[in-house]
Amino acid sequence: MDVASLYENKEDRERFKREIEKNGFVKDYEVRFRRKDGKIIDCILSTTMIKKEGKTFYQGIIRDVTQIKEARRQLDMYNSLLRHDISNRNQITLGCLELLKEGNLSDEQKKLVEKAYEHLVHSQQLLQKLSIINRVGEKKLKEMDLEGVLNKSLEKYEYLSKEKGINIKINLRSKCCVLADDLLENVFSNLIENAIIHSGCKNIEIDVDEKDDEVIITIKDDGRGVPKEIADKIFEWGVKGKESKGSGLGLHLVKRIVEGYGGKILLKEKQQGTVFEIRLRKC
Repeated sequence: MDVASLYENKEDRERFKREIEKNGFVKDYEVRFRRKDGKIIDCILSTTMIKKEGKTFYQGIIRDVTQIKEARRQLDMYNSLLRHDISNRNQITLGCLELLKEGNLSDEQKKLVEKAYEHLVHSQQLLQKLSIINRVGEKKLKEMDLEGVLNKSLEKYEYLSKEKGINIKINLRSKCCVLADDLLENVFSNLIENAIIHSGCKNIEIDVDEKDDEVIITIKDDGRGVPKEIADKIFEWGVKGKESKGSGLGLHLVKRIVEGYGGKILLKEKQQGTVFEIRLRKC
């Protein structure tokens, strides 16, 4: 039979041939095939190209992942509905607590209301982070104005930084364009928020440089620094400082987003304070 007839979209076959000509193999190539009975199935293709006696052969394995993909789609739908439902209920509860705080309460009652309010706010933030993690890798990369994204992130924390007496400075020598998506703002927001809330710093400095085909963003503060016992695993799921009340998802989320852009993020060693280096692809 003609192998090309397996493909739902014939362009996928041509794209496959271009990929395998370039590298000599393809791994986990996602494609949709048409079964003998006409049903369309989701597949993953791993293939090696063999050239022998002037002829080209393809040898590989096709895995039918239709059921797995459908299960994931169902799971994503349930997760989305659940997060939406919990978020709506939290918002109603936050509104009730706001009204309660305005009433005549004893000092002990005020403390309990404040505690409940604080935990609900953290719950909302956790839901937002989980939602962002699920969106990583969904969107296509596009050209992003780095200065605009940085300024948008800083505006969000302008009031809090002034309240804590923290000076934030950006050193951007020229206009920079990076390949990213709308989640890039979350990268800088998480790092800036961590520095403001947890570092005990007085200054936060953001430097932007270009080297070859990369844009290097360095975010540093003059605070107490990352504890040595967690420095090596700071980007792992759930890792946080002993005094932190957060979920430990922020830096894991940052790493996922940056690596999804084909970039890197590193925690650099420093005598005082904390330094994060982010490398993104230049447009």
